[in-house]
Amino acid sequence: MQNNKKFNFFLDSFQILQNSYVSIAGSGGKSTLMKKIALESSALGWPTILTSTTHIHIPFLRQGEPLLFREKNLEDISAFLEQNLLVLVSRKVSDIKAKGLDPQVLDSLKGRFLVLVEADGSKKKPFKIPASWEPVVPCHSTHAIVVFGLDALEKPLTEEWVHRGELLECDAAESYITPALVARTLAKPSHYLNKFPPGIYVYIYLAGCVDAKKYNGALEIARSLKKIDFQHPVFTGNLEKESWIEKISSKIDL
Repeated sequence: MQNNKKFNFFLDSFQILQNSYVSIAGSGGKSTLMKKIALESSALGWPTILTSTTHIHIPFLRQGEPLLFREKNLEDISAFLEQNLLVLVSRKVSDIKAKGLDPQVLDSLKGRFLVLVEADGSKKKPFKIPASWEPVVPCHSTHAIVVFGLDALEKPLTEEWVHRGELLECDAAESYITPALVARTLAKPSHYLNKFPPGIYVYIYLAGCVDAKKYNGALEIARSLKKIDFQHPVFTGNLEKESWIEKISSKIDL
């Protein structure tokens, strides 16, 4: 495993620019990754909007965060940024959750800010199978990052670990979450790729790589993806304590 202390390494790894429009989907680390990218970008002086096309937990970054409720008319929101950050939602649905905005409403943010969009939910499970209507990815997205939580590897295919497990297509003999199963799920076009705008940058991020065992599991997922001719970059990393990220798809030999 690498431990790279370059401060804006996540931005560099995903080729994120000051006016990029990044949709983050999947399970097992979306919010943590989104926060990391936002903190890196704001430290560089980039005005950054954090929002969702589904629901988002609040507070998202911290208590007292800059939080704006707005269902439409986003032209003046620059005035509400604090330390280059703003969490943008439409309304509260509970004390800890808010509803995001329609993708069409978010269109006006294109090119004005770095926009980070949480594009689906996973009920806090590390592995999910998307329903037909998700992720909800705005058409102006320039980047899509699909997240999988490495905590799920070798765990049983049960509701405790899998969101929407009833949609999973697997062999009857499969009862555990294996690297090959994860790879097939991530690579299946109808799950993610067909729902992204054409020409978008697509990345896989295997989250929670806290030890050598999980690193080897990440390598096995990358190897399984390569075997089925998946063409997009695969990264793994960790955001606990000293954060790091590494591109592993280029390290795989079949």
